[in-house]
Amino acid sequence: VIQSLIESWVKTDEPAAMEKAEALLGCFLALYPNDPSLLPDIYRSLLFGWSKRENAPRAEEYLRFMVEENLELESICFDKVIECYTQSEETDSVKRGYGVFELMEACHRDGCVKPNERVYTSLIKLMVKDGKKGAAIKAQKVLERMKALYEAGNKGCKPTVFCYNAVLQACAKSIIHDTNEKSRAFQIAVSVFNELCNSKEKPDHVTYGHLMQCSQLMPKNEKQTQFVTAVFQKCCNQGVLNSYVLQDFKNCVEEPLWRKLLGTSVGNVEIEDLPLEWSRNIKKRK
Repeated sequence: VIQSLIESWVKTDEPAAMEKAEALLGCFLALYPNDPSLLPDIYRSLLFGWSKRENAPRAEEYLRFMVEENLELESICFDKVIECYTQSEETDSVKRGYGVFELMEACHRDGCVKPNERVYTSLIKLMVKDGKKGAAIKAQKVLERMKALYEAGNKGCKPTVFCYNAVLQACAKSIIHDTNEKSRAFQIAVSVFNELCNSKEKPDHVTYGHLMQCSQLMPKNEKQTQFVTAVFQKCCNQGVLNSYVLQDFKNCVEEPLWRKLLGTSVGNVEIEDLPLEWSRNIKKRK
């Protein structure tokens, strides 16, 4: 009963819901001090609750307690905390996020947890937030590690389009670095995109948006224009053009070219003005 009440408070949006859930945890520990069977589920609920409220340090406290007490762990517990640090505005959020990933790796070595695709994708997103030089290379290495784990039998580590998109985002963010770094990041982006296209996963609008942004890693010349044009046409052919990709396209090429490809000479162009066929695989056209 107490467990159900805790979960009910966690799911509500009341301001003091988590404090009330924790008070119930105190009641449970007082009533059943020698019954740890329900603790993994209770602590997991509280961890998820604090993550939902974007309080990464409190979520991490429950995670570390579960590790210290050898309670049953799942990869999603680490993923939720890392994801929360990725979204946090605290100055030490990246460092603490990396610390949680290192904790997961230690638990994995001890056989306590089996990592999955989500936690590695969250790690790549943390690298994107970190923004340091070499993020694209590190992101690609994470992708390679996931593939190796998958081939070794961990089916939960099979890379998804979300993982590939995160690597492409890491490449796109390399725009702030030097020429050599940008060149390497662009090579990784093309390689990762081709790999995605040759897998059972399919590129989506996010893929093309990030790839369009990666064109800015190239020198401003005819090759860049040809690349952007080819990416835009492929996106339209696959029916995944939306307003965000359209804007990325318009930002990446000169106005005369995008007007030519969009078939208009004057006025603003919105997604609603373009052929439905170009967005046929988008659930909601926006």
